[in-house]
Amino acid sequence: MVLIIMSESILALWAKTGERSDQVHPLLFHLIDANEVAQELWEKALPDPLKNELASALDLPVDVAGKLISFWISLHDLGKASPAFQGKHGPSKTSLEQMGFSFPPLAVFEPRPHSLVTGWIISAQGEALGLHPEETDALARALSGHHGIWPDSHTFINDPSRSSNLGDGHWRKIQRTLLDTLIQIYDPPKINEFPSEGTDRNIFLTLFSGLTSVADWLASMQATFPPAGTHYSLEEYLALSHSRAETVVLEQGWQAWDDPSGGTPITFNQAFPHLLGPRPLQSVVFDRANNTPLPVLALIEAPTGIGKTEIAFLLADRWMNRSKRSGFYIAMPTQATSNQIYGRAINFLSRRYPDVNVNFHLAHGHALLSDQYEKTIVYGVGDDRQTGIGAAAWFLPRKRTLLAPFAVGTVDQVFLSVLQTRHFFVRLLGLYGKVLVFDEVHAYDAYQSELFCRLLAWLRALKVSVILLSATLPAKVREEFMAAYGGSTNSATNTEYPRLTLVENENVRQYTLPAGESHPVYLDRLGSTPADVVRYLRAKLDHGGCAAVICNTVARAQAIYQAVKEDGMAPDDTFLFHARFPFAWREQLEQKVLDRFGPNGQQRQGIIIATQVIEQSLDLDFDLMVSELAPIDLLIQRAGRLHRHARTERPASVSEPHLGLIVPPRTPDGDPDFGSDAYIYRPYHLLRTELVLQPKNELLLPKEAPILIELVYGVPDLDVDDHTAIALRQSKDDMQKAIQESKKQARRRIVPAPDRDDLLTRPSDDLDEDAPTVHKDFQALTREAPPGVNLVCLHRLSDGRTVFEPDDPTTLIDVNQVPGKQEIKNLLRYTVQSQRPELVSYISGRLPFTPWREVPALRYHYPVIFVNGKADLDGFNLCVELDRELGLRITKESV
Repeated sequence: MVLIIMSESILALWAKTGERSDQVHPLLFHLIDANEVAQELWEKALPDPLKNELASALDLPVDVAGKLISFWISLHDLGKASPAFQGKHGPSKTSLEQMGFSFPPLAVFEPRPHSLVTGWIISAQGEALGLHPEETDALARALSGHHGIWPDSHTFINDPSRSSNLGDGHWRKIQRTLLDTLIQIYDPPKINEFPSEGTDRNIFLTLFSGLTSVADWLASMQATFPPAGTHYSLEEYLALSHSRAETVVLEQGWQAWDDPSGGTPITFNQAFPHLLGPRPLQSVVFDRANNTPLPVLALIEAPTGIGKTEIAFLLADRWMNRSKRSGFYIAMPTQATSNQIYGRAINFLSRRYPDVNVNFHLAHGHALLSDQYEKTIVYGVGDDRQTGIGAAAWFLPRKRTLLAPFAVGTVDQVFLSVLQTRHFFVRLLGLYGKVLVFDEVHAYDAYQSELFCRLLAWLRALKVSVILLSATLPAKVREEFMAAYGGSTNSATNTEYPRLTLVENENVRQYTLPAGESHPVYLDRLGSTPADVVRYLRAKLDHGGCAAVICNTVARAQAIYQAVKEDGMAPDDTFLFHARFPFAWREQLEQKVLDRFGPNGQQRQGIIIATQVIEQSLDLDFDLMVSELAPIDLLIQRAGRLHRHARTERPASVSEPHLGLIVPPRTPDGDPDFGSDAYIYRPYHLLRTELVLQPKNELLLPKEAPILIELVYGVPDLDVDDHTAIALRQSKDDMQKAIQESKKQARRRIVPAPDRDDLLTRPSDDLDEDAPTVHKDFQALTREAPPGVNLVCLHRLSDGRTVFEPDDPTTLIDVNQVPGKQEIKNLLRYTVQSQRPELVSYISGRLPFTPWREVPALRYHYPVIFVNGKADLDGFNLCVELDRELGLRITKESV
């Protein structure tokens, strides 16, 4: 390297400060840090497919591309060489003023973020960078986004404060000197070509933006890169920075995933030794999908209990190793199902990679409440295991979790990668090297389906292979998902259910899978009162057995539970399970339900009254089922928990699968009164489901499943009387209006498609993903749901002390003190969310709770103190009660 002398003015520019104002990290040193970290990530941590993608876009060898990209990343904070930023540190400002640099008073110019100033500096330096003007402009915009948002065209081009933020001639000269110094240090290679406009350029700039943010985050960790001061020579600091970059990448758990098996596939029996072997359906999927060209989308539609999860694990692993991908993400519909699959994924990864460290995470809003997950967290190299499952702590924040090689979590985490949130491109970078699995895709509503289709378009552009799992899926929805991934729906056929659909480029191939034997599920009609349900259960369970009653609302489940308890048919074996219990109590309930009614359950007596929490992905098996009316696909899903496993010991009265269907009450005109269910499901789908089921006394499943689904979702007209036809037409019109509004809300929030020319130039809504108190229009909603509030449920004893558990005086908590780490976890474990409008309005007006204001995890939580089971809420005119049996109840009875 040619000897480079750092001028006094360059060293006077600061980038970071320490705890004391005299602890300064020079800007040049931070830019060097970013380059060294980026180069270390390139050499040691990034997966080969990602490096190949970026190198190919520049038409450069991989090592040369890494050098150029690392240099570009070093430019990310050039905008700090400006009067607005340098004026924030008094001592530095004074030194620079003595050197002749001027600082315009704030009254005469509006300071802009240094990230935007970086873009303005770069956009004028195309010749120095060896780029054409429009290439320079694209690079400048990408670098301007390293704090999470790309600048829109108006701001980037027409901002009247641009000149004053760049500064006068002294500032322009030091900015160019800083750039020339970096060029002298790193001698960046010239590009052969810049990615062409359209999808190729957008993908490159998206991945580059994500990598820039990651390198900046790592290079800004003061524990590894403390303020260096000005006493180092350039040669000394280059060596020191390189060493620190090696340290930070290693210590924070960044390592390229290298398959230790050398690509040798694991067999089904090795992966799942507790199973007898692959079923015929599983074998056909493996045979058809294992060697298909990648990237590919595989949609597996098959009955519940057939082993789709095992298919997904094994297929994801085989695709991952064939294409040298860096891991997988399994997206589940809920936190509860994520927790369950997390345990199964640990077992799979432990068998697959027994002798290596696997960086594996649980990704959802309450992941840290999982004791199993918390035990795997690794906080540094000294904390590291020799081998096994570990979750590197650097990846814990939600924006970073998808960067880890392996994760299981809610679908919400991946939806955030296509919402206009800060650093959405970091999440897309994390998805790039993975195989993605989406379970229960039929459960997505119109809003989520719109997000999902945009996500599929991005995954296809990122060359990400995808596995979709569903027991039931309407043909229209299937075609939408295929088209979003780039498949031609014209090439799809009417393949019979169960089916495998493969989408590769525009080609769509479908295969009928072995159906297995269909069995009848007998339909019984029940009245709509709790007493009707009790009579049915008593008659059917007279000789023993277990039953599930699935309700559409918590209030309805609580009412039926109370009726069953009062009847006394199973006083010690009746359970209530819904989402309105504190997490700590709900976790215990869920485990009790799985232990008793899961595949290995031994004491299979009792009745569980539940909401939709047992509808998806939980492996439960009941002798008898009662269900409120729901759309047909969800009824079939619920019925999948009825006689799910082959058993010989079922009592005679429930030896055949019976589904007791609760018939909605009627209006004076004879129409069904769906009541509050109409706020949960589309009345049109409820009405069509009831009409389709009216003539049936049994369902032959799984054979009839696709026929029933198309009768509800696909066929335009049913043969009904004029009165019913009018009701159908009105409810359909209302539904279509609601769907269009849902899609409109989703389209307003999502990022543009990957082929849009205005991806980096259109304004961003900068949606907030954390603050529920922000107006709904500015929230990064992953689900279309009413606003809710998080209640931390605590109890006051007779002596005035506050505790977590009403029957355990040792579980003390002082809510007026700032909580410590374990107390924060405990407070979160005793949280319940409520969407009751009156309570939301009451609590929202009191947020944030002052002692928790500076605790990010609790900032939008509110303590509710219960005295003898009743909430002490001053001025609130509803009764809020909580107990271990019923959970949270809100009634109109005055306190």
